Amino acid sequence: MSGQRWLREGYDRHRAGDLAAAAQHYRRAARDTAVKADALHGLGLVELQRGHPEAAIEALERAARLAPRNPAVLTNLGHALMAQQRHDEALPPLRRAAELAPQAETHFNLAYAEQAAGHSFAAERGYRQALALESAHAGAANNLAGLLHSLGRMEAAVEAYRAALALRPADPEIRINLARALEIANDLPAARDLAEALARDLPDDPRPILLLARLERRSNAHEAAAQRLRPLLDMALPDDLACTARKELALLLDRRGDYAAAFESAAAGNARRRAQADRQGLDGQDWLRRVTLYGALFGRERLSASSAGERPPPVFFVGFPRSGTTLMETILATHPDLVTSGEITPLDHVLKSLAPGGGSAAVAAAIAGLDETGIAALREVFWEAAEALFPELRSGRRLVDKAPFNLVELGLINLLFPTAPVIVAGRDPRDVCLSCFFQDFSLSDAVASFLDIADTARAYAAVDALWRHYQNSLTLPWMEYRYEDLVADPAAVAARVFAFLDLDWAPERLERRGQHMPGQFIATPSRDAVAQPITSAAVARWRRYERELAPALPILAPIVERLGYDPA
Repeated sequence: MSGQRWLREGYDRHRAGDLAAAAQHYRRAARDTAVKADALHGLGLVELQRGHPEAAIEALERAARLAPRNPAVLTNLGHALMAQQRHDEALPPLRRAAELAPQAETHFNLAYAEQAAGHSFAAERGYRQALALESAHAGAANNLAGLLHSLGRMEAAVEAYRAALALRPADPEIRINLARALEIANDLPAARDLAEALARDLPDDPRPILLLARLERRSNAHEAAAQRLRPLLDMALPDDLACTARKELALLLDRRGDYAAAFESAAAGNARRRAQADRQGLDGQDWLRRVTLYGALFGRERLSASSAGERPPPVFFVGFPRSGTTLMETILATHPDLVTSGEITPLDHVLKSLAPGGGSAAVAAAIAGLDETGIAALREVFWEAAEALFPELRSGRRLVDKAPFNLVELGLINLLFPTAPVIVAGRDPRDVCLSCFFQDFSLSDAVASFLDIADTARAYAAVDALWRHYQNSLTLPWMEYRYEDLVADPAAVAARVFAFLDLDWAPERLERRGQHMPGQFIATPSRDAVAQPITSAAVARWRRYERELAPALPILAPIVERLGYDPA
């Protein structure tokens, strides 16, 4: 039988679902040079369907060498590599496919791979290119919306979700994502209307119920929110939704004053989040290793050797999470010359470019190997990301990169921007750890350290030790303030902060706090509190949970004493 006949037989078996026979026919056809590329292409697809990704990649790579201008072969090679999480390796064949066949689908495939590889802005360009070629490409519209959502660009995300919904009006996932984005964007009436419609249309889906409970909590309808949540607790929910339900209930119980039950509910939520983190391979210990490695990596001599770039540096605003940074951010945002980041930090793009997919050891090794050329290149990565995220910077405004976790990254920040001013928020460690334990953060290696109260305290102690090391090593200017002082006398603390930044300050700006410009949203968990009058209600909250905090208190005691907080 000729190679062409074997190839046709392979196609027939493949269409019939007889994958083993199809693979045999494709292998026989591949002996014929005339049809070898097509046969290997078919074999690669069959092996991918059979769950043999390495064999699929080998066949498709051979096909691509024989047919380097075949967009289908290149696209399927990219898909096979993506299936093995080899995202960066998938990009060259997918880029070549988009060049050879500049169609909406090839640009969509490339954008999806760019997003998976962590190249957010390239992914955004790809999705927009796909939509420019085919405005009705619902997949590109939905993925673009999700990407913008993840970047914190809520106004653009809402617009993109609505465009995707116009193409797929009945798609429940797009509707749910739009409702979530509307809630974060603080369009609460629109979020409620959509969530109520979803609850009617999807009575067995817990997600609209969770969103309605959150909206009721934000509207201070606490009992209605609790009644809505309780039936969910007996359902077999996925870990992420079970955690969210438990954490929402914990906040409601806290507001009711039932503190033991609130802590118990938060702990139950964290147990489910731990199961999710374990499945995803997230490693809080790896993040803590980075903290330790940075202490050895960033000494005074190393940091003194870095030079500044040509552009005026950003302001970096850091502090352990839940230190009250959002309150100060709303005050900083009242100054017309500043743009605040809302915890969307361009430094994330720098870290991804340093060691794509690598753990803490890889990040530290990459930083240790940086020379001035490498530092200058990373500085450009930062500014490219910053201007894409915050177009206002192009008009001469200054970025306040507010991201609490960047407290750990101050050594790298010092290398990139040795003259950048740094504001560090402080707060009673017991209140910080309690709030971190209660908060329903998005999962990451760092957040995996907050799922047990003693682990949270150990994470705080490790970061505190690194910050004390940085105080003796950094060459950039920095200042600290305390949350407790801010809520006691906001005008005085704000005056200190603006003086440090060499900017004018007017106390009447406090009245405009929280009145963000269009397109800016408070997407952090504190978005309700910052719109309220400034009070000291959250100061010493830990005392209500002293019994539950017993495993953490001895770990935090030396820090509490050193910082001068009341130990009792």
